[in-house]
Amino acid sequence: MISNEFRHWQTVALSSEVPAGKPVPVVCGDRDFVLFRDSDGTCRALADRCAHRRARLSDGRLTAQYLVECPYHGWRYSGESGACIAIPNLRSDEKIPKNYRVQAFETLERDGFIQILLGAGNGAAAPRRLDLPDMGREWQGEQYFAYPEELFMPTLVDCPSSLLALSGIEILDDHPFGNPTVNGDEIAIEYAAVKKRRTRRPPKHVPQDYAYTLQISASRFTARAALYANGDTQLQAAALIIAVPSGQRLTRVMWRGSGRADAETQITIECRNQVNPVPIRASNTFVSRTWAGTLTPLAGEAASGG
Repeated sequence: MISNEFRHWQTVALSSEVPAGKPVPVVCGDRDFVLFRDSDGTCRALADRCAHRRARLSDGRLTAQYLVECPYHGWRYSGESGACIAIPNLRSDEKIPKNYRVQAFETLERDGFIQILLGAGNGAAAPRRLDLPDMGREWQGEQYFAYPEELFMPTLVDCPSSLLALSGIEILDDHPFGNPTVNGDEIAIEYAAVKKRRTRRPPKHVPQDYAYTLQISASRFTARAALYANGDTQLQAAALIIAVPSGQRLTRVMWRGSGRADAETQITIECRNQVNPVPIRASNTFVSRTWAGTLTPLAGEAASGG
């Protein structure tokens, strides 16, 4: 459940998921939205329920005037204001009441993601930066997990191998480099990583003994993962990961990645097709214990501008 007590920016979709000329449904917590683009390509967001009979606007169509049309009785809405602009068979002397509208939401599109301003109140935290370093090679994806959203980020920082797939790389969850650190509303930790092999080397705990270091920094809904090659400390790949609650014990995860195009081994960081429970059972959850005492209050302070 996403709190509506304070105004905050919530990432809800990849930009590529909202093409021109088509309304797109998005679920975020207990809210349903319809996203679509207007004449200049700006993404608009409305509550996904017609003011007439509560039909889903996302099941309708986008008109030539860039109004979203309800599939039930054809009521048409402005993406900018949410006001009903046209009703079929309305007499020429009849006016559409001003209260015939659906809720419209302010949107922000940048860094390949679409964010919606949610909540109540006057103030709002600044939208989170979702940019990635440009290394010449990019990828993106989306995956639904039958896994509670409130556990996704703690699991990611506790045992990243349960959720992340790195091409040709094995993450060693049992080899963190130091304790997790908290900065603002984020918790960060580094793990050892090695090239995949049939037999694992004996455990070591010095960063220089491993081929790679995986850095993870996570907040309530957003995480960054960065893979460095030890020795030359050069960034090999990075990914921005967004977790969105999409129903009871269901999480929609979106990601964008960037990697070195000139690297001999072109590594990607993506989410697995499903949660791997093995490392979760083996995890000692020392990160989650730190997380549990800091995440909720810090996230609330950040979102409220505190």
